[in-house]
Amino acid sequence: MCPKKTTQPAVQDNSKSDVKSTQAKIPKDGNPETIDPEVIEGLPPEIKKVFEFGMLQMRSGPHNPIMDKLEPQHIDKILNIAEKDEEHSDKQTTKRRRYNLVYVLLGISVFIFLIVYLIEIDKELLLKILAAITLFGAGFGGGYGYRYFRSESE
Repeated sequence: MCPKKTTQPAVQDNSKSDVKSTQAKIPKDGNPETIDPEVIEGLPPEIKKVFEFGMLQMRSGPHNPIMDKLEPQHIDKILNIAEKDEEHSDKQTTKRRRYNLVYVLLGISVFIFLIVYLIEIDKELLLKILAAITLFGAGFGGGYGYRYFRSESE
């Protein structure tokens, strides 16, 4: 006996194939009442956002002639731009984290240098500097916590 081969359905990413399959179902007049709701639900999330925004514009204000000219090539460009924007934001986040790490390491090294250098020379000055740094840190932490509390309560 041969074991049965089970095939798993291929997971399709919402890309050009979905756009082409739903493109035939969208009427050329662009009237939102003539578009099937299942077509809208079958669109990829990025395209669905653009489509819903366009429909909102059509309902809420004067007719936008740009929406009449929206074609699959434009949707592809929108998706490419969204992908590039996501890559750029990832790179920017990585760069921001590196700079924050450098700032923290620099602050720690200055703090250690002050302690090592001033412990033998002038202990009173060291205590005053440590008090000032502590007050600054407490104010900074309190302000950050207050901002976080206000953003959560809104």
